[in-house]
Amino acid sequence: MSCPYFKDYTRECWEKIGELPVDTFYFCDSEKYIDCPFYIKIEKTKNICKNVDNCEAFKFFKSINFDEFLKITTIFCLSDNSINCKRYILKDSGKEVPLDLHPDGSKIEENI
Repeated sequence: MSCPYFKDYTRECWEKIGELPVDTFYFCDSEKYIDCPFYIKIEKTKNICKNVDNCEAFKFFKSINFDEFLKITTIFCLSDNSINCKRYILKDSGKEVPLDLHPDGSKIEENI
């Protein structure tokens, strides 16, 4: 079984997500699609951070190594743990969120 957004070898989720990492294809044509962060975000199959649609970091993470993106989104963006995200905490308290702030509080390396 493959992802319902994967039709005729075209990833139709592209229209809803925008940029997709190259190394995500193995999710599309297998049952693993239910664990794909993009599928989860579109279908809201898990609890999702209320800020994910406007989170600059989530957009940035799409361009890094997919395994790293998967780890970050699983721990923070697409889980109940999103309330512990340092970006979420700052935004929720009305403070400015630095673009280079990682959800765990570390800084995002520019050369990723």
